[in-house]
This record gives sequence, structure tokens and C-alpha cells, in this order.
Amino acid sequence: MVVYDCLTDEDFLQKSEHGIGKKAIYYFYGERCPSCESIKPLFDDLCKKYEKTALVYTYPCYNDDQLTGDAFAVNAVPTFVVMNNGEEVTRHVGAEAEKVQELFEKYAV
Repeated sequence: MVVYDCLTDEDFLQKSEHGIGKKAIYYFYGERCPSCESIKPLFDDLCKKYEKTALVYTYPCYNDDQLTGDAFAVNAVPTFVVMNNGEEVTRHVGAEAEKVQELFEKYAV
């Protein structure tokens, strides 16, 4: 697995080229978001667990660059979006550990 930490819109565009035609999980978070902070340990564990099979992109919303968050219609954080070949498969908004774990179990393989 590869986790691409994208910090700006330009950074996201460059790194997302690696995921063209593949299934990927996109994680949108806020840098000072209590819910994002609470789910981060589980997210990190899931990234390690599925390190051989998943492609993950992270992106901080609500910074100076907003085009990526807008393009994915992110209205709240944390938001997890699963894409496959450029099409959205599913999304989950919130920090419910069980839901995030289910998303990885189903789509990170």
C-alpha cells in the first residue's frame, strides 16, 4: 500500500496520478478537528494492516487550498471516499470507528 499525504491542491494533483485506473481510499480531515484526531489512531492502524493492498490519499481540508475538497464535495470532516477507476463507490462522513473499519475491510483489499 501507499499512503500519499497530500498537503495542497497541486500536491494532490501530482500524487493522484498514481491512482488513475485503480481503487483508492481518500481521507479528508481537519488539522484541528477533534473527531479527526480521535479516528487517527485507528486510521493509522488500518493503513498498516492493509499496507500490501490499499492505496490511500490523505488531504487536509479547510486550509488555503480548497479545490480538492470542493471537487470531492467534502462538507464535513472526517470524510472517507472510496473511488474506483474515477467513479465514487461509497463514502462515509464521521469518526465512527466501526464504520471506518468496515470501509477498509471491504475496500482496502
